[in-house]
Order: sequence, then C-alpha cells, then structure tokens
Amino acid sequence: MSGTGKSHQAKRLISSAIDQGIQIDIIDVHNELHQAGTSSAIYSEATRLGYNLLSLNANSHSGGIRRRINEIIGMINSTSRQLGSKQETALRHLLNDVYWLNGCYDNNPKSWQKDEITEEIRTRLLNNHEYQALKQYYPTIDDLISYADRKIKALYLGHQCFH
Repeated sequence: MSGTGKSHQAKRLISSAIDQGIQIDIIDVHNELHQAGTSSAIYSEATRLGYNLLSLNANSHSGGIRRRINEIIGMINSTSRQLGSKQETALRHLLNDVYWLNGCYDNNPKSWQKDEITEEIRTRLLNNHEYQALKQYYPTIDDLISYADRKIKALYLGHQCFH
C-alpha cells in the first residue's frame, strides 16, 4: 500500500550499496529512487514501449540497420503469429525507408550515430515543421507508423498527399 515506506527502505538499501561500492541497476518507473552521486537513464517517452526500438548500435561491426531490422522482425515472429513473406518484405521496406528519411544509411556506419529523442522534443519539432532537425535523432515507432500511414494514403489517393 502507498505510504508504507517501500521507497524509503529502497533508498536506504541503495545508499548502503553505494557506500560499499556495489554497482546496482534499478528500474524505477516512478523516478523516486535517484540519489546524489548516482547516474540514471530515463527511458524515452517517444515510444509506447518506453525505449526506442529503432535505436542503433553505432559500432561499424554491429550490423547496423540491417541487423536491427532483422532483430525487430525476429521479435515479432517469436512473440506473435509469424509474418508472411509479403508482410515481412513490406515491414523491411518501411523500416529501411524510415531510417533513410532520418539520415541513417545502411552502407554508412557513421550515419548510425544519432541522439535519442524525447516526446517533448519530437512534438515541438513536428509542430514547428522543423523536419530537418529530426535527422539528428533516431526514428521512433511513431515515425514508422506515421510514414506507413502516409504511404497507404498515397497508394489510395495518389502521391499528392505523400511528402
């Protein structure tokens, strides 16, 4: 129950671990356990997943975009009904296009290094039509969905709505 001292006790345990030089990782969905002298990472709110599935490993030997797309498709196939060959091909093309639109090129590992974006920054840039500034960030699932939606509309209505 709320107010029973769970967070207080957790902070004491964390403090004790820090004093002993023990490294611990904490997933704190309420962001109440951070303490001075510790580092923290805030999961991006730019995706419904809590982190950006489209972030890349910028190491040139990591496999980059191709590997990430294979991982995403593998995750889908292992956690739900497997994609058909046409579905997989379509998703592969959509993901490649979204990376390309954000300045991530499969044959250029230097382009794989981007910043993470927050929902606040993404909303501001989109509202101000600062599309070029989005290229400094990794694309997000919302970018993928928006792009797929524009592609579908373009197929039905013609290319006038696809830009």
